Amino acid sequence: MLVLSRHTEEEIVIPLSRATLLDLLALGEAEIRFKILDIRNETQRKVRIGFTAPRCVAVHRAEVFERIQREGRNPA
Repeated sequence: MLVLSRHTEEEIVIPLSRATLLDLLALGEAEIRFKILDIRNETQRKVRIGFTAPRCVAVHRAEVFERIQREGRNPA
């Protein structure tokens, strides 16, 4: 499980290319699951989210995904 923490208004990106979708179809019942692990108090406005997905699915913090795109790397 991948665990990410996000503050209010921060994003998480799960880029799904055609190749990734075909990989998921080949796996059959592939699932992407999200689980809220912790919610911090109002002053921190922070949530911890757990992700469980097949290895062919990339999960990125939005700022990391944007950097990958700027550098021209494949995000998946």
